[in-house]
Amino acid sequence: MKRRVTDLGNFKVVGTQGHIGTVQGILFDDTAWSLRYFVVMTRDKLGRRPILVAPKQIGSINDVNGAVRVALTSAQAAHHPDITSDMPVGLQKERETWTGMAFLPYWAAGGPVSNIILPACAAEIMNGQMVPEGQRNPHLRNSNEVLGYRLRASDGWSGRISDFVFDDADWLIQHVEVGVRQWPRITHVLLPPVVIIRINWRRQIFVTSLSRRAITSAPQAGTPPQVQQESDTNLLFHGAL
Repeated sequence: MKRRVTDLGNFKVVGTQGHIGTVQGILFDDTAWSLRYFVVMTRDKLGRRPILVAPKQIGSINDVNGAVRVALTSAQAAHHPDITSDMPVGLQKERETWTGMAFLPYWAAGGPVSNIILPACAAEIMNGQMVPEGQRNPHLRNSNEVLGYRLRASDGWSGRISDFVFDDADWLIQHVEVGVRQWPRITHVLLPPVVIIRINWRRQIFVTSLSRRAITSAPQAGTPPQVQQESDTNLLFHGAL
């Protein structure tokens, strides 16, 4: 089923023993355009803590009840890797001053970590070593961070990023939703992610190969899937015109 990321905002996250937290967004890879983690805000004695839940740990998503069921016990959630264990680009940039320090997150100190998906650099972290900068994923993005980024077309500026549409069957991002001003209102159009050339964190922009005309003529959010697929094909072949 196709879902908009913002529609899941504040959905309850329910584990095998009850309530764990709420959905606060996703982390995605901007090369594979795949959903890597759900960001789930939890609470403990020290306050709020955002943890990362992998798609394979998702049991079901209930739109009626606004709930996401996950295969985690309360104890596992309490010791689950947080957002600093696999940092998105924005957080990587903010933490660059730590590059000369050993980075030892809370879960490296010894708690239960069985059945938890650890980041690729888990061995270095748990040994108390500095995480090599080269092992950080330079393409991992936080949806909350990039929503609102401007979109630069091949011939000028064209709208802002307003959402992402993913399929919960394969966890791939199917479309990037863009808010485009078409007087007197803002229209939300859907673009296939393959037309995004790059994302610039410092300038807060998405860059596309499409022209402004192609973007404004793209199908709007809510377009039937068959029509959307045909439109994506047309954009890929004729979008630069």
